[in-house]
Amino acid sequence: MKLARHFSERMEKLFGEPRRPHAEITQRDMDLAFALQHRFEEVFFHLLNQLHTRVPLEDLAMAGGCALNSVANGKLFDHTPFRRTYIQPAAGDEGLAIGAALHTYHSVLKQPRRHELKHSYLGPEFSESRIQAALQNAGFDVISFDNGLSAYQRLREEPFELLLTDIVMPEMDGIELARRAAELDPDIKIMFITGFAAVALNSDSSAPKHAKVLSKPIHLRELVNEVQKLLAA
Repeated sequence: MKLARHFSERMEKLFGEPRRPHAEITQRDMDLAFALQHRFEEVFFHLLNQLHTRVPLEDLAMAGGCALNSVANGKLFDHTPFRRTYIQPAAGDEGLAIGAALHTYHSVLKQPRRHELKHSYLGPEFSESRIQAALQNAGFDVISFDNGLSAYQRLREEPFELLLTDIVMPEMDGIELARRAAELDPDIKIMFITGFAAVALNSDSSAPKHAKVLSKPIHLRELVNEVQKLLAA
């Protein structure tokens, strides 16, 4: 599975070749990121101020990918008349599903409000120790590490059948760990369990192309089943 890149060929002609994953961040990259953020904020605050002229309230509710720009959100009260915000955390198809369900429940069925979403930590969460225990109970020998560099050093010392890793990790991220692991042993099975599946699946990513990607949240039973299928393949 490959995801299309999020910019056009015209941008490449204007600004040059895109930076490759894990490549050095140059001054051009920093200048481009700063300029894009600056322009985004100009349009963002203009639209919000236009909204306030039409709906002169102090409360603002937002949803979508642009609403998750935390840098701009931190400046919102200084650049607009709004004084309270609610930012819906699911900025994708899941957000549309939540919105459709709430609209039907409240606007169509005329049901009263019964729940206030105070955080977005929904669904199951399993600690590293619980994941390790589930895999061990399924008959697997498991060795865990608290950072990517330690895992890589151990991979250099002895062969492993499977590398199960997140993407965001201290000292060495999961994609770089997986790339190096595949260099040490091309036959090693690699599985990412992550909330950043698009990063691992991106065609420009240096993650091994044969790697399996599981998106969080995931239940322990599903994880064990996927590990069994990958090792049996």
